[in-house]
Amino acid sequence: MPETQPLVNLQVNDDLVADLAKRYLKDYFSKVLEPEWLTRADIKQITGMKSDWWIREHIDNDPYVKAHGLKFDVTEDGGRAVPRYHVEIREFLKKFGR
Repeated sequence: MPETQPLVNLQVNDDLVADLAKRYLKDYFSKVLEPEWLTRADIKQITGMKSDWWIREHIDNDPYVKAHGLKFDVTEDGGRAVPRYHVEIREFLKKFGR
């Protein structure tokens, strides 16, 4: 006589699963990608400059940074664009000392 497998019928709330999946992926990717980019605060710490204006003028608008795509914007939940920098920008920042 063959063994019978138990049959289970699960009902799943699709909206809840989708929400859990979104939160999981957001947390996962922020942890995985974190070492791959720098924030404006990181740039200020590396250069020793405190002014957003200075960062925009001397780093964000630099032709080398633009040509190599070292700066990019990320849209936050509120719809505001926040600057991020590829980790490779560290080589470029060496010219500013520190």
